[in-house]
Amino acid sequence: MSISSLSAAQISALSVTAIQSLSTTTISSFDSTQVAAISATGIGALNSTQVAALSTTQVKALTTTQIPNFSSSITFSSAQLLALSAAQIGVLNGTQASALTTTAIAGFANTQIQALSATNLSALDGTQAAALTTTEIAALTATQVAGLTTTDIAELSAAQVAAFTPAQLSKLGADAAAALSSTQVAGLNDTQVRAFTTTQIGALDSSDVLEFSATQIAALTTTQIRAFSDTDIAALTTTQVHALGATQLQGFSGTVFAALVDTQVAALDATQIGAFAATQISGLSAANLAEFSVANLAALTTGQVRSLTATNLSALADTQVAAFTATQVQSLSATTVSALADTQLGALTTTQIAALNASQVHTLTATNVAALSETQIAAFTATQIQNLSNTAFASFADTQVGALTATQIGALKATQFSSLSATEIGQFTTTQIGALSTTQLKTLTTTTISSLADAQVATLSTAQLQALSITQVAAFSAQQIGDLTTGQIAALTTTQIRGLTSTAVGALVDTQLGALTATQIAAFTATSLSALTDTQIGNLSTT
Repeated sequence: MSISSLSAAQISALSVTAIQSLSTTTISSFDSTQVAAISATGIGALNSTQVAALSTTQVKALTTTQIPNFSSSITFSSAQLLALSAAQIGVLNGTQASALTTTAIAGFANTQIQALSATNLSALDGTQAAALTTTEIAALTATQVAGLTTTDIAELSAAQVAAFTPAQLSKLGADAAAALSSTQVAGLNDTQVRAFTTTQIGALDSSDVLEFSATQIAALTTTQIRAFSDTDIAALTTTQVHALGATQLQGFSGTVFAALVDTQVAALDATQIGAFAATQISGLSAANLAEFSVANLAALTTGQVRSLTATNLSALADTQVAAFTATQVQSLSATTVSALADTQLGALTTTQIAALNASQVHTLTATNVAALSETQIAAFTATQIQNLSNTAFASFADTQVGALTATQIGALKATQFSSLSATEIGQFTTTQIGALSTTQLKTLTTTTISSLADAQVATLSTAQLQALSITQVAAFSAQQIGDLTTGQIAALTTTQIRGLTSTAVGALVDTQLGALTATQIAAFTATSLSALTDTQIGNLSTT
């Protein structure tokens, strides 16, 4: 009886010796049922020559129980491998998987590739891995992708990695994702980059971060950005930093944002700066802020400026402080303004000075005021001058007092004006004297009155002169009286005339005497008249 006519039961009962004695002709004559009937022991007894004789149809007939029982020395041909069903491929053992030919691997259908266990797929060597087509790569299951090791990733080409779908990339282990080379990363598109999980992002080291292009950095989501460590952020190149969008920057935590190094901050443009949250701005180091360009500072919103602390501002150079707009200056807290260094205060422009609000001005200390130039002092508005504390105003140097404008002089509060010394008032210009209100004049002490320069006295208006009390008028020296114009003399009230000392009356010159009215002359006391010489009396008007 021919072996080929044996039933399935008889085939299954064949001994190992009987199986090994089968010729290739006999083996190749088995039908599918007979092939499937060979016992596991019998399968293991087949030698390479016998297995090579199996047709693709016969190979397809092998059961999933038979497949793993082939001897470890057995290797299938590419044709035989390509004939395997997904179920058969799924039961291949490690030795069999490692023997897969590159031709077979490249020729597998997606279902066949997907049937490989994650362990077997990972066990493929570099040559085998290189045979995987991009179509096959894209067909890998989540389990298979998750099983890839760092070694597996290193075996894949950039083109193969680029074939991964976003969903597949998200399944890579953290170590595997971190193992992607710069060439592999460079081949990923924006959608693929956005597929990386926060766990994968968190596993990246500084060198991995550098592999992202500017375009890829810009494609990352806010959630991904938040997953970067401080070290990762500090590793970004200036080009990468410049590629970050407003939403991404806002996603930085305070500590991560503070991790930016000076050169990175310097790479930010005005639009990026303007996107920062107030807490991020206040979290910047002194070195970071020192790198802000004038344009970047000008881009800060009022909310951002308001968040700047005294420590933040102390890091700014004078030129940076001078770059703030008037609106930005008004946004600074009063405490922050008073904490500015002398050179920073001295760098404020007149526009910035005029923009200071009431609270900011009132908080200025004597030390702050001392740092201001005469030009800056003159830039204060009348309202700002009034908002200066008495202590701050009283600390004005003589040159600063001399810089006050007529409008500022006229706006001084009584407490401020009274803090001026006789020396300071004595240095007022005639314009400043002319700006004094009658109320201010009435507060001048006799010492201050007597110290007024001749030109200052001569510039007093009729209203100012008439506002002086009899005691103040009596404080005029003979020299000061002699410098009064005829118009001023004629404006003196009878009460003031009566207050003139004999010395002052005796100092009146002919033209002044001639300007006196009959009413004024009648107001002279007997003592005052006795001080006049015959010549002076002769010059008195008779009308």
